[in-house]
Amino acid sequence: MEKLIKIRQYKAGDEKKLNDLFNKIFHKSRPLEKWKWMYCENPASKNIAEWVTVAEKDDKIVGHYASWAVDFKIGDRVVTAGEPIDTMIDPENKGGIELLVNLIKEHAKNNQGIAAFAFGFPNQEIYEIGKRLLGYEDLGVMIQYFKRLGIREAIRSRFPGCPSFILQLAHNACRIFYSLTLSLQKIKGDIGRSIKRVHHFDERVDKLWELIRSRYGIMAVRNQRYLNWRYGKGPFTIFIAERMGILEGYVVLKLEGDAVKSGLIMDCFALDEAIPALLQAALRFFIDHGADYVLCGIIREDPFMVHLKRSGFREHKGFPPIPIVYGLLSSEIDSDFLKNPANWHFAYGDKER
Repeated sequence: MEKLIKIRQYKAGDEKKLNDLFNKIFHKSRPLEKWKWMYCENPASKNIAEWVTVAEKDDKIVGHYASWAVDFKIGDRVVTAGEPIDTMIDPENKGGIELLVNLIKEHAKNNQGIAAFAFGFPNQEIYEIGKRLLGYEDLGVMIQYFKRLGIREAIRSRFPGCPSFILQLAHNACRIFYSLTLSLQKIKGDIGRSIKRVHHFDERVDKLWELIRSRYGIMAVRNQRYLNWRYGKGPFTIFIAERMGILEGYVVLKLEGDAVKSGLIMDCFALDEAIPALLQAALRFFIDHGADYVLCGIIREDPFMVHLKRSGFREHKGFPPIPIVYGLLSSEIDSDFLKNPANWHFAYGDKER
């Protein structure tokens, strides 16, 4: 196999072949512009070749292993970490598992001295390989907290033949009920605070980051450059909280689905006193746009959970916890600090979604 397949770093001109392979394997229609956004425009990946490893056979790319570079705050330092994404082997190529193992080994060499640690939310196959070859350790789980905003899907699952107009009537009634309930809720200390929708983050978010970055020991750097790259394009809605011109926080939202609409809280980073107002704005947005339910994913030990529960979120068996793993890649990182889940903060936006 070694004579036929060449494993190498990414080089200019690979991007279309890689994106075509992704669409073929995952049955997607991802535009090439999104690939360029993910890899070329990522502010943390200075050199794409260090983060993308490919397998080539007869001038055709048949395998790919890459990491999404992210600048992380760990303690008082800022380091670069990597999240494996877009792992794929062309099913027409024989020896898929062996090729994947070789790709991962080569990628680890390319990443040496570049990434301080790796983290991920792997499927079962990648989990087993990562544990065996990359030294992945179990960190914990991301709990997908759930809040219902309608009963349409519950009726549909219990009464499969229910007419669509009745489902829509029930859904509209729920929207009115939840909207009225939300309007009656009073938020303590909310006088003088305004919530508004924006399309990008201004320089004030850098001051917000410096103000509350010490809340967590380990988290992705949420500065203006990163946030505008991560959420400035794509199907995201951003609300900010401000008082007297001072930015107090933000929340980023995403709607998914057609027949069943889900609302995702991708990220919420704010002063404690501004979080209830931002969550209320998020719920109102999802109600107004017909969402059946809302999900917010955070690590189990995250104190943000208190705010979610106060807003009516809970665990739901239909949305199981997402395993999280990490791998130490630098001797300069304190392994005891890294393995403690209470030090970490993750949101849906911290995983490629």
